[in-house]
Amino acid sequence: MIIRIKMIFKEKDTLFLMIDVQEKFGNIIFAMDEVLKNSNILNKSAEILGIPLIITEQYTKGLGSTCDSIYIPENTPIIEKFKFSSYTDEVAEIIKGIVMFLFKISRGSGPSLRE
Repeated sequence: MIIRIKMIFKEKDTLFLMIDVQEKFGNIIFAMDEVLKNSNILNKSAEILGIPLIITEQYTKGLGSTCDSIYIPENTPIIEKFKFSSYTDEVAEIIKGIVMFLFKISRGSGPSLRE
């Protein structure tokens, strides 16, 4: 039996986190071409919709940086990490900053979205 769930998201409640799409993983990730294609679709969508994007990279000295073919919008934070979890202190601080910014906008004390 297939169960379909319709999900509706709001830009203000959404954040994209792209985790460790790095050069050295290219040979071991199944369907890497599809991963790259879909990552680019999500990253471009985030930019168009104004959804925050955070990119993590695992130990870049040994694994390289994010694949060159990945589209990275301007001002996207790229966080290097040295542990398996992507929820690092640095990522948590960025998320906290985004949440506080969105809270200020929703309360009317931040910049106007119409400007």
